Amino acid sequence: MPTIKQEKLAKAYLEELKSDKPRSKGVIMRESGYADNTAIKPIQVFASKGFQEILSEVDDNRIIKKWNKWALQEKDRRTSLEAGKEIMKLKGRYPKEQTEIEAGEIKVTIKKE
Repeated sequence: MPTIKQEKLAKAYLEELKSDKPRSKGVIMRESGYADNTAIKPIQVFASKGFQEILSEVDDNRIIKKWNKWALQEKDRRTSLEAGKEIMKLKGRYPKEQTEIEAGEIKVTIKKE
């Protein structure tokens, strides 16, 4: 079950993604009541079960329909496309930017940063 802070953060973050120049996750976390020590490692909160539960309520089909609409229009929609991409990444529905190699019991993950 999401905490009140996670709900506040999710609402603020989804709104921030609509901005032309979205601020960092850490800044939004601090504004949502998280301590500086937590805000410097946002993945801890964004990957948490509670936060993922909130994101699971965001309708993927709505996002995909908007992407399709924007792709067919001639107007520049880079910010909106990036926002949609970020939401899908957070939900684990966007291709990972990493490669996993397995050899027997050894597993190596190469992440693009």
